[in-house]
Amino acid sequence: MASERGMDYAFLNLSIMSFSIYKPTSFLIPLFLSFGLTLGALADDAKDKEWNGGLEIGSTLTDGNSNTERVIFDFDYGYVWEEKNEAIIDANYKYGESDKDKNLDNASVMIQYNRTINENIFGHMEARYEMDDIAQLNHRLVLGLGPGIGYNFVKTKKTEFAAEVGFVWIDENQAGVGDDWVVLRFAERYEHKLTDHSRIYQKLEYLPETDDMEVFLFNFEAGIESGFTKFIALRLSVEDKYNSNPEGDVEKNDFILKGGIVFKL
Repeated sequence: MASERGMDYAFLNLSIMSFSIYKPTSFLIPLFLSFGLTLGALADDAKDKEWNGGLEIGSTLTDGNSNTERVIFDFDYGYVWEEKNEAIIDANYKYGESDKDKNLDNASVMIQYNRTINENIFGHMEARYEMDDIAQLNHRLVLGLGPGIGYNFVKTKKTEFAAEVGFVWIDENQAGVGDDWVVLRFAERYEHKLTDHSRIYQKLEYLPETDDMEVFLFNFEAGIESGFTKFIALRLSVEDKYNSNPEGDVEKNDFILKGGIVFKL
């Protein structure tokens, strides 16, 4: 018999997939997220499992001399089962207007699977889908080409610091120009628990072309999270995305400062 949490996953999958009815061009985002939650349902039935995650909701509204609206949804979830397997899901959507002119509209979803090899080394595979209407990014699909290698420099109950390296394939359409290519992927992530309900974290990703290291994508995020209770926290973070060679008449760099309430799952 399926577990109650498995039933919850199935219901949430249906809700996510229904989003594609209203946003047909965005069908890959609910598809990726639905696949990740299905993986989570399988992990949930496994023995010796641990899971954690949260949903961040942020909003800004001003009225008067300037009218501003901004909403942010950020969902992250992680599963560890049978000690050697880890699945990570990260999905977000941001939308903003200023005086009725849209100035923020992007979404992404990422799924990563890690397999522990020994105390420090792990293999990993990842997939990510992104879109950004303001940056004229119709889509960007990033797929790992076979397992990459990761190394845990520090892994304790309070602190984790790991680095990853591998090859990924990118399929992109920006400003009506489509292309695909293979790039290297270097990534690192750091997290430190300040208390039982508070933490600081940082993530970095560098994706240079294999034949020209000066053409690259760079993603960075860092933040602090302070818990009011075991289930509710306040999060403040910065996010920076850099494209050294964008198509169309768009800026190379996108920076955002985010703040919101996190509901722990």
